[in-house]
Amino acid sequence: MRRLVKSAALGLAVAGVAAFCAGIIAPACPASPVVDQAKQLQRDGKTDQAQALLLDALKQNPSDHEADFFLAKLYMKQQAYDKAVEFAERAVKLADTVSVYHLWLARANLGKAMKSGMIGAFMSARRGRDEYERAIALDPHNLEARFEVCMYYLIAPGVVGGSETKAKEHATVIQSQSELYGSYAWASYWERQKNLAQAESLLVKATAIDTSSTNTALYGLGYFYDRHGRPADAAGVFKQVLVKKPDDLMASYDLASAYVDAKANLDEAEAALKKCLGASPVPQGPDEASVRWRLGLAYDLQGKTDSALVELRKANELAPGIKQFKDALKQVEKKK
Repeated sequence: MRRLVKSAALGLAVAGVAAFCAGIIAPACPASPVVDQAKQLQRDGKTDQAQALLLDALKQNPSDHEADFFLAKLYMKQQAYDKAVEFAERAVKLADTVSVYHLWLARANLGKAMKSGMIGAFMSARRGRDEYERAIALDPHNLEARFEVCMYYLIAPGVVGGSETKAKEHATVIQSQSELYGSYAWASYWERQKNLAQAESLLVKATAIDTSSTNTALYGLGYFYDRHGRPADAAGVFKQVLVKKPDDLMASYDLASAYVDAKANLDEAEAALKKCLGASPVPQGPDEASVRWRLGLAYDLQGKTDSALVELRKANELAPGIKQFKDALKQVEKKK
């Protein structure tokens, strides 16, 4: 979920890289019928039923590692990281030589680290790193695992195994395996080194290479501009996404966000955000609370204080405790 800030390298690695590599890794074996049923339930938006089906199946057949694995993925989507770790560990125990199982166990551990106290976070982070390396040892061409561990080494502090040297080693291998992923990896490295011109050059290069339907490279470039205070440039990139995919709600939200940050084209920002609210929720779309927060900011910039208050109050109801939402509401309330 891209609620408040756009993904920097580590967030991209942990949460978004699966979209980059869709289809790169072949299934370990044909999916069992119960997993096929669960996948269809998930596609139909019936995640709870999918989980119940799999849990019941595991009572009947505790050795179904594919059911364990798909449950882990479902729990990851819900950010239920303890459960994701539990079922990914079960899958790994039953089928230790499947690279992709170790990849997802790594992701689950890093997710758990983000929600743990200091000691627990260190332990989970190191376990995640080790599982990435195990995934690569089993399959040196597992590009997802190699890219994500590269980002780990680049971003993580030394106390949990961060290493610029190891990041560069993996980036070099990635470059040899994929020009596109190599561009992503080295762009992250140069951004980390504060060589923004070199990072931007590589991200622009990636947009010319990327042929995915997800427009991953364009999003990466847009978020790069957003991170470095260039909302007008970010808006230009998200417009390019919308030319290719006019119904892309995330691009509509990101375009509106860039306009709000730039304090420009506020009518267009308002229209884009209302489009997001009027559409049915989609897995890769913006969450309602964030849309209403941004819409409230757009209204405030236009001097529509009452409308701004309605949207900001709704955002806080939907997602209580988010500092940006609370701060925005307090600022607008002062104007009444």
